[in-house]
Amino acid sequence: MKLLKTICLYFIKLLSCIFIFLYLLIALIYSLIAGFKNRNTVSRKPSLMWGPVPLLNYFYASRTMHELGYNSKTVVSEVYANINNTSNFDINVGDFFKTNIKTLDLVLFHLLAKMYLGFLYSLINFDVFHHGCNGGFLGMTRLWRLEAFFYKLAGKKVIILAYGADTYALSKIQDISMRHCMQMSYPGIGAEDHKVISRNQYWQKNANTFICGSMLDYIWRWDLVPYNYITIDETIIIPKKVYSNHDGISGPVKVYHCPNHRGIKGTEFLLEAVDRLKNEGLKIELCLIQNMQNSELMNLLHTDADILAEQFILNAYGLNGIEGMATGLPVMANITMSYYNVMFRRYSFLNKCPVVPTSPENLYENLKTLVTNPKKRKELGLKGRDYIEEFHSKKAARYMYESIYKCIWYNEDIDLLNLFHPLKHYLKRNHR
Repeated sequence: MKLLKTICLYFIKLLSCIFIFLYLLIALIYSLIAGFKNRNTVSRKPSLMWGPVPLLNYFYASRTMHELGYNSKTVVSEVYANINNTSNFDINVGDFFKTNIKTLDLVLFHLLAKMYLGFLYSLINFDVFHHGCNGGFLGMTRLWRLEAFFYKLAGKKVIILAYGADTYALSKIQDISMRHCMQMSYPGIGAEDHKVISRNQYWQKNANTFICGSMLDYIWRWDLVPYNYITIDETIIIPKKVYSNHDGISGPVKVYHCPNHRGIKGTEFLLEAVDRLKNEGLKIELCLIQNMQNSELMNLLHTDADILAEQFILNAYGLNGIEGMATGLPVMANITMSYYNVMFRRYSFLNKCPVVPTSPENLYENLKTLVTNPKKRKELGLKGRDYIEEFHSKKAARYMYESIYKCIWYNEDIDLLNLFHPLKHYLKRNHR
């Protein structure tokens, strides 16, 4: 029996080696042919791929570029069904495989094969790849160091859109509170540092365009400086028309908070601030939202919420904050950290941001001001919607991505580093 197991093990290893050899041969042959065909790229629009991590901002960006006439698709390895709808993404490569086999080894092989197939499919069908520092489909396999090689050989282009989990190496985070809360929310995250650092360095060296937003820890390269590069389809998000006049005395004020991980969001500080204000006699309803479909959440933000309390430990505002501003809500988020933010005030659009700069230290005061001042809530809400339309809208997406494509695909001389410089007003001129 032991001999039989040994023989089977060696046979499986042999099959794996044959598979990898044939796979690499196919990828190499295709890349050489595609590279020859793509020597002159100016004559056609590139086809765009977004994925494989199923991020909702990929859906928004892809659909916007599709409306401009690009062949643009989201191709993902899975779908987070608890918060997103399968219709948000064009292709889920998991659907390529249909099996009821439950044996663990075969399931692991099935997952591995899914990634290899996803990479080949993407390599053959697309020209420009948008993904994080963890790479595309091949980045999820042992062959991740070959991904950029095949892209370059085939004449493809890569735009890195750093999003967080792919970028933050725990040991390199400058803010100690953030490092502490990362461990609270993601136990054992430090053990992955070497992987994150390796992939960070790999794509900073090999990407055609590298965008990291405000996530600057251990990053030595960036080609654009949007404070947050996420764009949405603001046309499908209805801004508030009616604002509550409640001031915590005449009636309750509803505060929404959506903590996927409470540690990095600073949820406990929000709970403490709400309790203090309630003890002072103010009427506040705190709504904690988790594992809710995004479409349902957007409806609640539009119809029910008065304030969006986003995050107080992590630097910057995220997609949730952008969606809150798009609905016309005043948003509280941690844009207080000068170490990260001074550059974006000087060379990007952060000075126009109406988000209430909120850390655990001033959360109580800021929340009290918003609860007791309905006029202030409306003023900030209206400014938030204007801010989204200028910097996080479909127009903003077209401006940013088409500027990048002009640079890396059509070889035009575009000053990407100054694309959002407040004194140059590129974005404003483009929107006229």
